[in-house]
Amino acid sequence: MKYKNVKPTTYNGMKFRSKLEARYNRIFTKFNWDFQYEPEVPELLNYQPDFVIYPKREKSDYLGEVKPIYVEIKPIREITKLCDDPNYDTFREKIYKNWNRENDLILFGGNLFNRLDWSAIALCWQGNFSKYSGGSYGMNLSFENEDAERIGLSWHHAELIRKNDHTYPINGSIGDEFQRVKNYIERLWNESWSDLRWEPKK
Repeated sequence: MKYKNVKPTTYNGMKFRSKLEARYNRIFTKFNWDFQYEPEVPELLNYQPDFVIYPKREKSDYLGEVKPIYVEIKPIREITKLCDDPNYDTFREKIYKNWNRENDLILFGGNLFNRLDWSAIALCWQGNFSKYSGGSYGMNLSFENEDAERIGLSWHHAELIRKNDHTYPINGSIGDEFQRVKNYIERLWNESWSDLRWEPKK
């Protein structure tokens, strides 16, 4: 999928395909996540995700063994509307043909929160590859229970919404803390903008 005004950039000596990818690289660093840019995915041809996140959680009875989470970055304002993009079918078909469904693949957009306060959606999750981008899985950024400055990524299913959701890459909960989480994360997001020395749009 090609977008207008997407230009490569270099930050801290590292080349990125877009400023948005550089910004996510910076915010993931601020979150203290274990991640890698443009990882090599075993046995994957003709497609490369933008990032991989290595979870720090323990084994889950529900989710099973810990495994990497691959990340796609797209400069779209509303992540649940990805399927409305005229190039979505081509994009989906490319991943569908090449992606190993053993691997989880999620999408972050041009904003860190959408209108539902989701930060990411699943493109492929627990072996399921949804025809529509949102599927049933939306993901929220959350505080770790014991450390208000460490960030986790929690998912909930449409039929499984509870205070202590499964969280990546560190344990966390949304609950009554969400507005404080959102304020803190938005500050980090804006600092990442400043770190990259971008000029705000006029």
